[in-house]
Amino acid sequence: MKIIIIYLILLFFGFSLFADMPVTSFKALVCNKFINNLVEVKIEIKYDEDAESFYMAIPDEKFPMEITITDEYRDEMYKLIKRFERKYRNAMDWEEEYDLELGVLPTAESRFKRHNTWHNSQVNSSVNFFSQSTELHQLIIFYSPMPSRIDKDITRDGFKLYFWGDDFKELEKAFQSKVYNNFLKKLGE
Repeated sequence: MKIIIIYLILLFFGFSLFADMPVTSFKALVCNKFINNLVEVKIEIKYDEDAESFYMAIPDEKFPMEITITDEYRDEMYKLIKRFERKYRNAMDWEEEYDLELGVLPTAESRFKRHNTWHNSQVNSSVNFFSQSTELHQLIIFYSPMPSRIDKDITRDGFKLYFWGDDFKELEKAFQSKVYNNFLKKLGE
C-alpha cells in the first residue's frame, strides 16, 4: 500500500513538474541598466501543455516575461532571421554598414511578473539590422512596452535582445518549424 501511495505521489509531482516543458533555448544579450552594459541571458522556448501553446520565457531580475509564439509569429521571425543572414553576408562581403528595420513581427500575447503577480499584456516587436562597423553587425529585436490589462499604471518597459554576428544562428534554430513539429510529434507518442 505504501508503495502505491509513493508511486501516486511521484506520478502527481512528475506531471505537475512538466506542465511547462522545455523545447529549445538560445542565448541573447540584454541591456542591464544597473551596470550599463550588455549581459548574456538564456531564453527558453517552452510548451504549455494545458494551453497547448509555445512561449518564449525571458528571464529578468525584476520583470520576467513570457511571449506567446503562434505559428504566424514563429514563421515571421524565421523569415526575418533569414533576411538578416542575407544582409549579414552582403555586409561582410561588400564591407558595408546597415541600419535598417528588417520587418515587424505580429502582435503577440505576453505576460510579465511584478511583485509575485503575473500581468497579461500584448507586445509589438520588430527585427533590425545594425552595423557597429563594416566588420561588426548585430541583429536586434525591439520589444514595445507592455501595459498590464488589469492596471494600465503597471507597465513592463520595452527592451531589446541583441545578437552579435554569427550568434543569430542559435536564434534561427530556435524558430525553425521542424523543432516545434518534432517536439509535438514526440509529445504525441
